[in-house]
Amino acid sequence: MQNKLELTMREVGRHTILTGVLLSQDFKAENLSAMEMSAHIRSDGSVLMSISKNTYEPKDEFNATFEKHSLSELTRESIWRGYQSDDPNHIGGVVVGRENLLFDTECPETVTRTALISVIETTNLLNGTDHGVLRSVQFEESNVAYTFLLEPDTSPETLELAASLRGDGLMSFYRKPIWTLPDGTAYRLTGDQPLIHNQLFKKQIRDFIQFGGLTAETRQEMRDNWLNNNEDSEFVDFAIALNNACPFSLERYDRLLTEKEMKLIDTEAKRYLRAQMGQ
Repeated sequence: MQNKLELTMREVGRHTILTGVLLSQDFKAENLSAMEMSAHIRSDGSVLMSISKNTYEPKDEFNATFEKHSLSELTRESIWRGYQSDDPNHIGGVVVGRENLLFDTECPETVTRTALISVIETTNLLNGTDHGVLRSVQFEESNVAYTFLLEPDTSPETLELAASLRGDGLMSFYRKPIWTLPDGTAYRLTGDQPLIHNQLFKKQIRDFIQFGGLTAETRQEMRDNWLNNNEDSEFVDFAIALNNACPFSLERYDRLLTEKEMKLIDTEAKRYLRAQMGQ
């Protein structure tokens, strides 16, 4: 499998926030890793981007670490190194990555999926729009870096998806079917949180199903990982009903779901909520 990089872009003031997914044969970001990145914006709008293979743990000026944070929570932290260049089309900084889930058809020995985020000081990537998508079309690898040639995706489907990001929180960027497999199949991530959070969300719902509420053990584990405990009876009933209608829904915490599976869950969730409102 050839390495594949896809990025969404959101312009905010003098900065551009990048969220992305890197498919690779061997890259390992594990729970949280930072890498230096540099890029050149070319005259045709394409971007030549290099991401270092050397990783480090991101820390702020107080030596705080962020292993329990979602990637989308990191944009306001002081971990984004600047990049000095006299050419505004030469940009760079830091990319932070985290291991993400695989499909059940993907082998962990031959493919890794890394969710990415970056904040860089530039307004030259989007050419007057506020959101956009870049996809790699070429790839090279050296001993020290991955290098991608990325081109803007201006297909009607992608432009519609990019427009739908306006006003959304960054978490939703990962959860929309923007990302594609090597064969072009669109998919979405479960989220950008640490993988241990997925297991705790799954454990929470299993507690609802088995006990009608959280056990003391699960409640404490969630607190230890900075997760809110939602034990509202309406949410508990909803979680149980959704699991009954779509038993595979719990698998989204262990693997990525197909778009067909995601749409089935969405349909059942809407049906349940309409029934609760008497519609």
